[in-house]
Amino acid sequence: MTPVLGADFKSFEQLNWTLNVNVVGGLEFSRAGALRRFRVLVNYYHGNNPYGQFYGQKVESLGLGVYLAF
Repeated sequence: MTPVLGADFKSFEQLNWTLNVNVVGGLEFSRAGALRRFRVLVNYYHGNNPYGQFYGQKVESLGLGVYLAF
């Protein structure tokens, strides 16, 4: 079991330099040297909508994901 943490911070002039925050954290399960990995991660996003024409809208989301790597 290995803890996993990542963060991404973005700011754009078109949006008055407001900060967009994306943080991901959780646990990775794998054997030493194995190619197969299993991750359970929580994702939090706060900022402007990252999808096309809606980028001016503020959004906040929290999610849970299961990731498999082979």
